Amino acid sequence: TGQAGRMRDNATRPLVWGRPALNMTVCRSSCSVDCKSYDLPLGVCYSPPLLFPGDPQWGAGDVLDQCDAAAGILTRTLYSSSGGTCRGGGSPVQVPLDVCVGPFGPPRPSGSFQCLDTPGGGATRAGGGVARPLGGGFGYRG
Repeated sequence: TGQAGRMRDNATRPLVWGRPALNMTVCRSSCSVDCKSYDLPLGVCYSPPLLFPGDPQWGAGDVLDQCDAAAGILTRTLYSSSGGTCRGGGSPVQVPLDVCVGPFGPPRPSGSFQCLDTPGGGATRAGGGVARPLGGGFGYRG
C-alpha cells in the first residue's frame, strides 16, 4: 500500500516522511508514564492496523490527520473503512496540539500530538500541559 509508519518508545527524533508528519505520544498515566510515540502522515489516509500490526492502541478503521499548527489544532477524521482507503463519511474530531489530552481508552489513555513539519514551515514542539478529557476514542480501542 506504500504506507510507512514508525513506533518508538519515548520519541527522540522526528521521522522523515518527505511530507508533513505528526507525532502522537500516548502514555499509561499523566502523559509521562510508560509512553509510546508514533510518527504518522498528515493529509494522507492511513490504516493503523497496516502500519502497526498487532498494536492494541489502535482501532480497525482508517484515519486521516490534518494539522493547523497556527491554530494549535489537529483534525483527526475516523473512518469505518479499512486498508487505507478512507471511504464513506468520516467522523472528524478536533484535538489541541502540544498539550496532554485524554482519555482515549486502554492501553494508554492519555497523550499529546505535535506537528513535526507543516506546509507553512516550522514545527510545533512545545511540551507539557494539563490533562483535559475529550470525548470519542480517536480511533483507539477502548
